[in-house]
Amino acid sequence: MNLRRDILDLIDQYLEIVNSDQNKENKKYWQNNYIHHWNRDMWRGVPKVDNEAIPFTVALDNSLMSKVMKVDLREYYSDPETYLETQLRMKIYHWENFNDCTYFTDELFIWFGVITELSFFGAPIQFEPYKEAWISQNILDDYKKLNALESPDFYKSGLMPRIHQYYEVLNEYAQGKLKAMFPEWVRGPFCIATHLRETNNILMDLLLDPHNLHALMRLVVDWNKEWNRERSKFLGTEVKGCRLYNDEIAYPSLSPAMFREFVLPYEKELGEHYGGVNYWHSCGDTTAYIEDIAELPNLLMFHCGPWTSFEKADKVFGEKAYTTLDVDLNPVSDVIEADKETMVAKLKKIKDTCRTTPYAVRADAFMPDGPTDYIIKQIKVWIEAAREVLGTK
Repeated sequence: MNLRRDILDLIDQYLEIVNSDQNKENKKYWQNNYIHHWNRDMWRGVPKVDNEAIPFTVALDNSLMSKVMKVDLREYYSDPETYLETQLRMKIYHWENFNDCTYFTDELFIWFGVITELSFFGAPIQFEPYKEAWISQNILDDYKKLNALESPDFYKSGLMPRIHQYYEVLNEYAQGKLKAMFPEWVRGPFCIATHLRETNNILMDLLLDPHNLHALMRLVVDWNKEWNRERSKFLGTEVKGCRLYNDEIAYPSLSPAMFREFVLPYEKELGEHYGGVNYWHSCGDTTAYIEDIAELPNLLMFHCGPWTSFEKADKVFGEKAYTTLDVDLNPVSDVIEADKETMVAKLKKIKDTCRTTPYAVRADAFMPDGPTDYIIKQIKVWIEAAREVLGTK
């Protein structure tokens, strides 16, 4: 293919950032083994145990990113050159506008959002110009159809042909200067089950049809392992540790007893199969499950979302020498609608509370809920507050 000169120039411009002194300074905040291979947007690192200052990062949701970059997400998710150009431009924009602790690696990600894994099962997808894609209907409205579901084909199912296309094009443009990362399967088993069944149905299953729900969870776990076996063959590398994204898990929709029966055993199995859980995520309130989540094997980082108690997370995981915290703020109340005094107070509360578990602070998932210029301005004010409170250079 004929490579576009403007994209090649963006690669060279981005590499200047990667190799800059400030980026090397940012690297010092993060554990060296876990700054690479973040196979999606909104980069996260694992904070070092002995940081004197607390690292912090910011990230825009793609709905806002599309406004800032003036790109139609339908084109972004269908044309690999648009995708690569936009990703590079966004990384450069981040570097120039957000003075946070993000470490910029020599890697390119490929990620289509929550619907990436959901597409493997044939769920119909609705792409939108300025918000993330979503499935338009569930595909398992009746458990009689369960046996008819086929395991995902690593090359043919859902978005997999497009993922392979993107992987080929991005690597061709990278020319060995950068590395295109192949996506991982990161959605947790309960997440997949929820979207196959639909939320109302899955909540009823918890009470009225546990047998079939367990059967579905069993299949999802087996499919995850099978897909990753094919991924390992394709890349020539083994999966080392898994990531579990579980935004469908939150109290009180799921009681602690339900979590222990329908979620924890399957996630433990995946953690043991892959040698540990590198990251456990839910934006919902997971305070009631923290002690159970702490049982996951070799849990490296726990996402403490805006509605989860960082006080309890620090107390529970402080007893686990291995685990760190990803303390995430509410993008609206803690940043967009907050004055600097309020921002400082929240950051000081986190700093005064989290004294036993290594952690980083995140402000992310900013959506276009208001004028773009104002949102960007508020993010910059928050960054100033974070540098003052958390002690970063």
